[in-house]
Amino acid sequence: MTPKAWQLPPMVAVCLLACDPSSTDAQAESPIGGAPAAPAAAPVLQEHLATFAGAGTGKTEVADVVRVDGDRLYFLSEDRGLVVFDVTDIDHPREVGASPIAGSPAGVFVRGDFALIAVADWDRQDGTVFHGSVLRSVDIATPGTSGIRAEVALSGIIRDVHVIGQTVFVLWERAGSGTADGPVAVLSAYRWSGDDLRETGEWTGRGADAALAVGATRVVVARRAPGVSAIDLTFADVGSETEPPLHQRGSLRFPGALPPGVEPQFAADDRHALVVVCRSTDCPAGSDVSIRVIDSQDADHPSPVADLTLADAGGPLLAVFDGKRLYLADKKGYAHGDEDSVVRVVDVSDPSRPRLETRIRVPGSVSSLVPIGAKVLAVGSGGTPETGVHVRVCEIDVASGKVETSPASVDFGEDWTSTTAAAAGALAVDEGERWLAVPFGTWRRDLRRYANGVELLRLTPRLARVRAAPATGWVERVLFLKGRFVAVSSAGLSIVDPDAVQASPKESSLSKSM
Repeated sequence: MTPKAWQLPPMVAVCLLACDPSSTDAQAESPIGGAPAAPAAAPVLQEHLATFAGAGTGKTEVADVVRVDGDRLYFLSEDRGLVVFDVTDIDHPREVGASPIAGSPAGVFVRGDFALIAVADWDRQDGTVFHGSVLRSVDIATPGTSGIRAEVALSGIIRDVHVIGQTVFVLWERAGSGTADGPVAVLSAYRWSGDDLRETGEWTGRGADAALAVGATRVVVARRAPGVSAIDLTFADVGSETEPPLHQRGSLRFPGALPPGVEPQFAADDRHALVVVCRSTDCPAGSDVSIRVIDSQDADHPSPVADLTLADAGGPLLAVFDGKRLYLADKKGYAHGDEDSVVRVVDVSDPSRPRLETRIRVPGSVSSLVPIGAKVLAVGSGGTPETGVHVRVCEIDVASGKVETSPASVDFGEDWTSTTAAAAGALAVDEGERWLAVPFGTWRRDLRRYANGVELLRLTPRLARVRAAPATGWVERVLFLKGRFVAVSSAGLSIVDPDAVQASPKESSLSKSM
């Protein structure tokens, strides 16, 4: 079936790929976390001369399952693989190709007519199981099996992927490497040139829970040291397009543990590395956490230059870094919306002298932090599974020297409402910072089914609800593109025009607006 797009009311246009607009089931939504029925295969694009856009921008690109390049939007989905959309006419997007995968998506990168996809725990196409990962270069002008131009199988699970120009850095943990000395972390470098994916360097080191930070000139790998309660850091130069991309420099060990999911970061000066450290091995709630700053100017002999202690900050943590500030929040989870969370804002504009700028208690749990100028939005949940769970957004003013005691907040959702906000980049803010779009799934008691959508919040002059827009499929990401919010799911794209919204906050009840 050829993918179709059609116009809904002025606020939202939905590109539904699996059903005809005349069908009464055309706008039925899939359950939260469930996979909608797979649409028919998209048409393959016309044959053309594939081109590779050289070294790209030279900036560091981090792994993401959604990528926009010109008038194309690329989505790496566990359900459908790499899906390509033409968004030339943003109100009428079209699916123009797909290339299947089997495994857990780790990221997609685009250069000209080629996409590099990273997939963990991949199944081979011949049916044999390969419990590892794969890097694959696909000619996105001719998606499908025939579009595969190069691939590399890794005998382990991918932890992270970064790309600088044509150099791909892949951090992975080698399968079956658990020995008396612990598992092995591997950082591999590849030169990617469309039809070719060639290894150019590799570093290996003992340690578990490895995390990677990539700066403009060097990388650092952090990992849990084997056999002791300590963190190992190893620095390496990234080289250039004409030099080997991995030149190992110095290492450093210090006591503590890495909080799960919290990665090291390079400060804006590309010299200082920031590492969040738990003082206790298992990082229990209520224990102390520190922000340790490592000076790598002499990369052969990196040295700690600052250590800021944050009392009672232990436990699962959420961390976001925007260049000048490091934001930390308790990460209690979906079922703890009846508890308070603490958000801490650390000023690292001078990385050698980090300081705690704000510490504020917000109601509910926090799953995402969105910095916007002198404010940060804490998105999470309120309520409990027994009383019903809804989405909560708190607005915190982090202007220097100001400490709030009661941040503005809004709630939305009825019965069971959740959001994919925990995924990096899942939320979107427009270019003028007037609107926030939050993806969600909710249980519609009146219809006895789940519904998916995007909740629009107005950011100025104050945080306020506006309306919920329906979406097809479980929304994994929202982007702001060409004046529209684009909700991305494996079932298609949903387009929301914020300037067409006429509803008042009183009309924004999910049970009435969807």
